[in-house]
Amino acid sequence: MDWRWARTPIRFAADFDGGLKWCEDRLLTEAAPQYTANTPQPLAGRLADILSDADLAPRVAAYCERVEIGAGASLIEQGAPSADIFFVESGHASVAIVSPGHAPVRLATVGPGAIVGEVAFYLGEQRSASVIAEQDMVVWRLSRASMDRLQDELPDVGLRFHQGVAAMLARRLTRTNHLVRLLAD
Repeated sequence: MDWRWARTPIRFAADFDGGLKWCEDRLLTEAAPQYTANTPQPLAGRLADILSDADLAPRVAAYCERVEIGAGASLIEQGAPSADIFFVESGHASVAIVSPGHAPVRLATVGPGAIVGEVAFYLGEQRSASVIAEQDMVVWRLSRASMDRLQDELPDVGLRFHQGVAAMLARRLTRTNHLVRLLAD
């Protein structure tokens, strides 16, 4: 790993979170550039991954709506009702939680290929965090009404979608459990 950036003079950030993000971005750029690249990830490709079938992806994509989000705008607001899932095609956003009397805590940065809002969508609960665009974004929205139409009109495809999302969530949980085990040792 090239640590040249670490030998630069002291850097100052507006706040702790900004400084931490700068460090994370530099480390990720060196170690895993695919996570920091802003290469658009078309909806069809992401849906093909979820469905494990590229031929079914356009059928689900037809139920999604393209949405453009400007830098600084909220894609999801913590505490709001959950009525949709978003697939990030381009741009980056921060995921943050806010507790009364405290500054927001950034949990993650999401970019092309990410899916946000799916947990609250499936639980039928309020959003547990906010997602704020850090740059202009293109996302695809799958609303609850569209999901209901998909299930009514193409029940087999709807089932494949739900199975794919369940598998994706299970993989995330497995990775998280693995990370917790590593940190605990």
